[in-house]
Amino acid sequence: MTSLNEFYGFQQAPFTKSVAAKDLYPSRGHREAQGRLAFALQDRSAALLTGDVGTGKSTAARALAQALDRNVSAVVYLPNPHLGISALYREILLALQVEPAFGFMRLLPQLRTTLQDLARKGRYVLLVVDEAHLLSPELLTQWRFLLN
Repeated sequence: MTSLNEFYGFQQAPFTKSVAAKDLYPSRGHREAQGRLAFALQDRSAALLTGDVGTGKSTAARALAQALDRNVSAVVYLPNPHLGISALYREILLALQVEPAFGFMRLLPQLRTTLQDLARKGRYVLLVVDEAHLLSPELLTQWRFLLN
């Protein structure tokens, strides 16, 4: 018996839950989403993507992240917003290839220093928090401090 993939000549199963960024159809909505993210990255400002479930927000963000020059941009992709503050800072530092300090009181200064060092080197940081609407009010307050 021939599988559907073999019958239709697919290289991988279609309609999976997560579309590979390279296979993203560049619809008007996805191009707009990527443009907004690219502008925020260039402007060094925050951006927010909203849309219905399944419209491809995460895929559009991943596609932009994969297209960036890693010599100029550092990408931090956080798929799980259910983190405490310490875990959040640790995840960001690890994604930036920095060994996190031990103890909460050292993490925030270490993260700020790391971000400032990258900025001095002319590198941008794209921080994507998937499902950010699930962030706790406490974490949102920390984001505000971090973005300042």
